[in-house]
Amino acid sequence: MKTITSDTPASDAGAYMQDKILSHAHEHILCMISGGSALTVLEAIDATRLRSNVTIVFVDERFTNDRKGNNFTQLTQTNFYKSAREVGVQFIDSTVQTNETLESFTQRLNHAFNDYFKIHSSTYTIGLFGIGEDGHTAGIFPMSESDFIGTFETEDLYVSITNKALTYPYRTTVTPTCIEEKIDEVILFAVGSSKCDNILNYMHNKNFTHYQIPALIPAQHPQSILFTDCHTLL
Repeated sequence: MKTITSDTPASDAGAYMQDKILSHAHEHILCMISGGSALTVLEAIDATRLRSNVTIVFVDERFTNDRKGNNFTQLTQTNFYKSAREVGVQFIDSTVQTNETLESFTQRLNHAFNDYFKIHSSTYTIGLFGIGEDGHTAGIFPMSESDFIGTFETEDLYVSITNKALTYPYRTTVTPTCIEEKIDEVILFAVGSSKCDNILNYMHNKNFTHYQIPALIPAQHPQSILFTDCHTLL
């Protein structure tokens, strides 16, 4: 994993992601993105330079109608979204529909994702992943090895999870299989002093496993790059 440390990681990550998208302008491009602080990376992209060959979907989503909780709803409030829609960028909607259960919601995202790849057999896929203070990424949280296997050992690209410790406990997330097999390049984004020590520990300590520190999954992708303001990594 390559690491870029600066005082402007969101701008740097946005510029890098934009360059990658534009360099694949003659292909279908799937951008798989995280919510939360990672949305600041999208805001650093000049959406007016994108086109209808770009499709955006979240790597994880909160199963809630709370406008402050659902990632896609938060995305629709950004300037990036408004500009991107005007130039024809496509979005896979992950707001909760009427009468959906967590299971049917997850299956809808699975179907949308699989249908995308059936229609676009040749696609460049780039993933934008945040990193939590506990080492989680997307909706993949630290857990015991047996629980990890029981949750994520599947051919599905999205799975449902329930974590009662969270403000929004019901979620859908991509699987490790999706990260490893469907994504061509990974961008990791982590900012804030509270994450620096953790990043130093779990990104450079071989004693941790992926079920203890799920962020290792995208970090160990053969084409991965981390943008951070953690200068202690220098």
